[in-house]
Amino acid sequence: MGVLSGKYPIKCVRRYGALPQKFPYRFEVGIRILISLIARYALSMDYGIQPLASFLDGHYYRVCALILKDRSYALETLKNLGYAYYRSGTLRRGFIPGYPIPSITRYRLAGPLWIGNLWDAEFLVNYFMRNIRDYFSSRAKEIGMLITDESLGPNIPYALTTEVGKDLGRELPINDIINVIRGLGYQAVRSHFHIKGFRTNADLLRIREIIMGK
Repeated sequence: MGVLSGKYPIKCVRRYGALPQKFPYRFEVGIRILISLIARYALSMDYGIQPLASFLDGHYYRVCALILKDRSYALETLKNLGYAYYRSGTLRRGFIPGYPIPSITRYRLAGPLWIGNLWDAEFLVNYFMRNIRDYFSSRAKEIGMLITDESLGPNIPYALTTEVGKDLGRELPINDIINVIRGLGYQAVRSHFHIKGFRTNADLLRIREIIMGK
């Protein structure tokens, strides 16, 4: 995980053919780089991929994906490769399509990486969660529930409570922030990648201003 999430960037370039960045959502960058490596190997044989379940647990990433022997899936897979960006001044984050060359180059970028969905929500809701067994460990059940909830959120990199609560002088509970965002009509779900992480389609700078009472 350390290599993929930016601790050893040159080693990541050597091993995975991608440059990580220490963005606030660097743990998500890491797993997206891993999926992009799988995708690029598949593409070299005219295969496509479809991630079903991707997660971080402890110091390890795990990815479960369908490998599809079909050129149309390969073309769709190619569209899901790109780069990630982050702008600290505005708290904006997201993905830029384009592989091997990004369509926009004015940002500091991480990648190439997978910019599509990390999960198949239909698979998790209708198959995985319905087949939980008693002999599964409590951690496995917990991760299953976390990523299922997260799969229903927007495909936007997670944010940290510390980003929106900066200069407040105290730590804001993550559920309070999520309730504020939902109260404004936006999507917001917790992220399993970080204990203080959440995923939302709201303007984070505006959320910070509301929390600060501006």
